[in-house]
Amino acid sequence: MEQHTRQRPRLKNGVDMQLQAAFAEQNWTTVIRLADKRHKASKDPYYEVVKVCAETQVDGVVDKAAAAVLVDNWVRSGAVPKDLESIELLEWACDSDGDMSDYSTTFGVLHARWVKANPRNVAAATASLRACLQAWDLANAQQIATILDKSSHTHDRRYMFWGILLTHLLAGDVAQAESKRKIYGMLAQKQLEKAAEAAEAAASTAKIIDNKNKVSEADRSLHTEEEFLLYLRVVATHGTADNYTQRALHKTAGAAAQLLAAGRKQLFDEVLEQLETLKRWDSVFDLCRQALSMSTGDNNDQPSTVACDVRVWNSFIAAAQKSDNPEAAFDTVQSLLFITARSPKLPQMYTKNVGLALLQTTFGLPPALLPEPAAGQSSLQVEQLLTFIEANLDKVSLFDDIRLFTERLSFAQAQDLINRLTDTTPSTTLRKVLVFKLRYLLTTCPETRCPRSVLYNQTEADADAALLRGDGGLRLFELACKVCRNAAPASYGCTHCLQELVIGSLQLHRTLSDDADFIAAVPKMDKDPRIDLALVAGSSLLRLAGDVGADKGVDTSSLLQAALVLDAQQRQTPDDITLRLLLIRVFLRLGCGSHAHQLWQPLGVKRSILDALGPLFYDRLSTVAPGLFTGSSTPKKPLLMDPLKQYFSTVLRHPSAVRIWDAFAAGSYSSILDMAAYHGQLQRSCTRVMTVVEERRAARALGGRLDDGLLDDLASDLARDDAPLHNSTDYGALPNLESSFGAPLAEKVSLGPGLSDMRMQLSLLAERYLEVISFKPAKEYKPAKAAEAAARDKVYLLESLARIQFSLDDLLHASAQPAAHLTAGEWAYYTAVSVLVSFATFSLGNTTGDATATAPPIFSLLTESLTTAVDLLRKSALPPTPSSPTTSALLRTFTDIHSLGMLRETAVAVKHTGAFLGAFHDKENARDRTGKSGLGKEALAGAAAFKTLSARLLADIKTHVKASKDTLGAPGWLDRLSETVSQPGDGEGEDELTKAVVVAVGGSAAVEDWAGHLLDGWRETIRGLGQVQLD
Repeated sequence: MEQHTRQRPRLKNGVDMQLQAAFAEQNWTTVIRLADKRHKASKDPYYEVVKVCAETQVDGVVDKAAAAVLVDNWVRSGAVPKDLESIELLEWACDSDGDMSDYSTTFGVLHARWVKANPRNVAAATASLRACLQAWDLANAQQIATILDKSSHTHDRRYMFWGILLTHLLAGDVAQAESKRKIYGMLAQKQLEKAAEAAEAAASTAKIIDNKNKVSEADRSLHTEEEFLLYLRVVATHGTADNYTQRALHKTAGAAAQLLAAGRKQLFDEVLEQLETLKRWDSVFDLCRQALSMSTGDNNDQPSTVACDVRVWNSFIAAAQKSDNPEAAFDTVQSLLFITARSPKLPQMYTKNVGLALLQTTFGLPPALLPEPAAGQSSLQVEQLLTFIEANLDKVSLFDDIRLFTERLSFAQAQDLINRLTDTTPSTTLRKVLVFKLRYLLTTCPETRCPRSVLYNQTEADADAALLRGDGGLRLFELACKVCRNAAPASYGCTHCLQELVIGSLQLHRTLSDDADFIAAVPKMDKDPRIDLALVAGSSLLRLAGDVGADKGVDTSSLLQAALVLDAQQRQTPDDITLRLLLIRVFLRLGCGSHAHQLWQPLGVKRSILDALGPLFYDRLSTVAPGLFTGSSTPKKPLLMDPLKQYFSTVLRHPSAVRIWDAFAAGSYSSILDMAAYHGQLQRSCTRVMTVVEERRAARALGGRLDDGLLDDLASDLARDDAPLHNSTDYGALPNLESSFGAPLAEKVSLGPGLSDMRMQLSLLAERYLEVISFKPAKEYKPAKAAEAAARDKVYLLESLARIQFSLDDLLHASAQPAAHLTAGEWAYYTAVSVLVSFATFSLGNTTGDATATAPPIFSLLTESLTTAVDLLRKSALPPTPSSPTTSALLRTFTDIHSLGMLRETAVAVKHTGAFLGAFHDKENARDRTGKSGLGKEALAGAAAFKTLSARLLADIKTHVKASKDTLGAPGWLDRLSETVSQPGDGEGEDELTKAVVVAVGGSAAVEDWAGHLLDGWRETIRGLGQVQLD
């Protein structure tokens, strides 16, 4: 964990000014002398502590450990510190080396002993509790809280809940034994149940008190909302489902009763969510019915805020759908919804929420309750959608609100909806834009495609040609579009419909851009409609481009047109975050890391948002744009990864969550549990792992080496338990016009699958392996017993490599679909690393040195496996260079730079493995002249082969980079790229589509300017690759 050295404390009151001045001035020699003199004179152990702490600040190795030795002696002897100031000084002295991992067995024990000896000193005991909490020493903190509760003369009821809360946290601490965790959980539950029983008895005769200031300090029952939240969370964790349901729905003290009496909405929401998790749908229905029946106002004629909460309505409707009698349940839903919707005092701000509840109800009705539409009339679902659309047409969130409902329509209903919207007069701009978005949405729905026979359209010659191509001969069926009857491949949809969307949306875009009145009105709008039109056109073009990462079948023209349209719109509306993020992904896929960086910087993503949005830009960046990592860090221009590093360094500076003590002092128990869970997620964040891995890969590519200890800190945090890494990437920040039946388009244009536990664990293991084999002891290190030291080093190497090998193999074979987590280049790289680890392990375990010994066959098998993995990656990353490079070939080069980066990483791993084995053999031979400690001949042959292989791979990469640079430097690329974008293809409709693109972005001159912009980005990428060390 990233450690921050704590501030130097002040000496306690009563210390003479001479010693205080020397301590403040850090004159440690004088402090040692004066403290020793005061200790001998007064026999006060505090001065001994001052002396020891001062000794830790001088240069002597023995002196630096003086504080740790004193603390260890106190713990072992059972000594009780005289004052807390001594403990505070010792904590500061021991924290100077950044290692406080043993806090619970050292300072935590001392704090607990002191509090036990001085239970009535509440202020000091609270300070000890705070210190243990900040170090996340739950065991000693729980003891201190219990002592405060039992011994405090103040009778502060908070101490009881502090102790219960800490007991509950201990029950979830993996550092505790399983038997102890069960006891802790049972104890916390029993204590809170006792307090709850008293609260339930009191609630039956008195009103629930929500103001904690009115609660007697001696009252040990539950009163505040936070206390009930803690109680129900403990029961949910350690109790049974029946127990939780009974407690949560208690007549006088349950969630509904407290919502009615004291408006405790958070308690109600948590109970509702937990009941849904437990699938207690009858209880969910009853709870929602009680809450939605609430009214406010002088005459109880105004709907409550709960009745306007769409989340409660969704739960109510979901419970009705799962009811044993859905017709009766929906009658109740409709009656309550009718009362709420017809209320004359319904707040205007909640009108949309009630409309969403009406939509949810309409689409959730059982078939028996759905009326049959009259001839020529629309279905109830379509009518309700149209009503909602007309009422919320000016809302930015309209499309997201109706997207899931629209994709549930049948094809006939969807067509009816589009026709009704199109035919509505007057046809406003917002309605036209919505129609384009809905039409695009429908192209991604399987409901708009159907299989049809193609035998009538295939001759015997076609079948023979198909056999020669190897695609299976006769195709009996193909997918066709129900709208236009053209072929609609499952991979991207109907070509004709997508082309029509591009043409129509861009023509409207141009019309709006030429309308002076519209341009003048844009600043008054919540969102420029042209952004949505550009997104529809760009998304359609990206789908027409096909699989960007494929070796063949990519439509170069469509891909570049999509980037052009999105970039042109971003220049017009630079403040739109979603469009900017999508364009960042597109530029990264096109190999223009510098352009993506220019778009990322103005966003100013900071603090907690980095954990969610950072991967959208930083993930795999070291493989496609290593040149961005160059430079030196300054306050005005930090290094690329500095924001992420500083964020995690700040929030993880303590083992506990930041400001957790404030939550304790305020009695916000639910916040404490949430903060602890969030802090644990940050410790195990995929983004945190990505930060370490990307920076190390970039440093390695640029010929450097990182020794900042972040890899060890990360490994230490992750070793505490086996919980999976947490991925908090926020893909919701990217625009998404697709249906839920497929992956969002923003993921399709990414460099590969998003962050996942499997990929991050593999990357950590690979970095750990390179760290182990690259370690070199300091030159001053010369052990007195070289043979014993060598034996220990060998045991450590074998154990480390064995652990890495086992974990790598387990992860690589655990997933049935590695493509869901890894790119092809990453799969080949981690496979190669796994083989290298196995080879190194067997080599160290076969140190015979006997030239006549028979080598195990495993060496040749591992060498063949490595060759296979490397060859596959090499063919992907280094395709044959055509004699006359085309635009498609150039684009293929830059859209797959990631594979080139993984090939480089593979070559470096092979190189380091060969160097490690050779160095180990030379070292052992130099130490043991008999030659019996060196490696076997097969291992040495493998090491030599690794050096040759890595040199060849690096030379091939260097040649490829130079060839790409020469190709890019050839004249004529500006015209060729411009022609690729602005000249129509051979397909039907290409002419009109290309014309629409060119006109929408500003004409041929704008296309040429953008082509030059793209070339500049590629040249910058090549310049960055030229800085990579390939020797």
